Amino acid sequence: MTFDIQEGEIFGLIGPNGAGKTTLFNAITAIFPPTEGRIELAGESIVGKHAARSQSSVSAAPSNRSGCFPT
Repeated sequence: MTFDIQEGEIFGLIGPNGAGKTTLFNAITAIFPPTEGRIELAGESIVGKHAARSQSSVSAAPSNRSGCFPT
């Protein structure tokens, strides 16, 4: 998968269950390193770098919010 997101741009990722959305998100935020390929942020590889660098640039709105907030 290849895509570019420009500064200030809002990017949405949608797809059916099992398509790899969460896996991609986990790779971008350094929760799990990719097994191949590369992930770049501002032209610099973030693979193997501290997770805070990429996590500060990413946000998510999960569709299943159970457990996110106390009831």
